[in-house]
Amino acid sequence: MLSPSFTSEQKEKLGNSLLYLTQGKSLNKTQLLKLTYLLDEYSIKERGIPYFNFLYKVWQFGPVKRDLFVDLSNEKQYWFGDYISLNGNQFQPKEGVEFVDDEFSDYEIDLLKKIKDQFSKKWASDLVKATHERIRPWYIVSRDNGLLESFRKGEITSTDFDIDMKVLIKNDDYKLQRYQEYLENFGEPN
Repeated sequence: MLSPSFTSEQKEKLGNSLLYLTQGKSLNKTQLLKLTYLLDEYSIKERGIPYFNFLYKVWQFGPVKRDLFVDLSNEKQYWFGDYISLNGNQFQPKEGVEFVDDEFSDYEIDLLKKIKDQFSKKWASDLVKATHERIRPWYIVSRDNGLLESFRKGEITSTDFDIDMKVLIKNDDYKLQRYQEYLENFGEPN
């Protein structure tokens, strides 16, 4: 059974992405959540088309795909256990499972490699700081909704506010048009 928020295509693509990201470097839950988000952010920023088209929520430690958080928080992964396994608090590729690139364009493979090379060696706290930069959507939504102080004080840890990825490309008419066309053809982020 799939989560209502993952299509079968997204599950397969995300599962293979998680597998790729953990090859050669075990990662914790926060690292995987941030790397997943960064794949979408960079793809939209670079070409106006999402990598996954996920809906991310504004939480204290950055943007989060809620159902991915839930799955990675369980001792046994329900949706992604065919791809990765938990060892202590670190995720690694599931033994005997190979990365399948059928779901990916050449651009997406290059982006996956770029994100892994650039960010997978960073501590979770560094990735949180990166997603909290003032130019990033998490910060903008948090600021605009008066959440920054409450997050800083630890008064709240999660919200139902959505990350609006359009802010990444709001000054680029071409990419904004591509993004709108993508959403018209494939639906709003889920």
